[in-house]
Amino acid sequence: AGDLTKCLICAFKHRPMLKSSFSAAVVVGTILTLLNQGDILISGHWSQAFYWKIPLTYCVPFLVATYGALTNSRK
Repeated sequence: AGDLTKCLICAFKHRPMLKSSFSAAVVVGTILTLLNQGDILISGHWSQAFYWKIPLTYCVPFLVATYGALTNSRK
């Protein structure tokens, strides 16, 4: 467990990996937002849930890309 914690801390300090994960999150998050919430964005009828769904839509691809980079680096 200690190695995993150290690995996560080091990973979030590693700028190239963060840049790559962030880029993936922007591209995939934008596509998912437009597919899933596009009609709400265009209509302008934003509900309260809309304000947590959008950030979460960007966080998921960021975490997936980061997890993928970490598991590939351990092999």
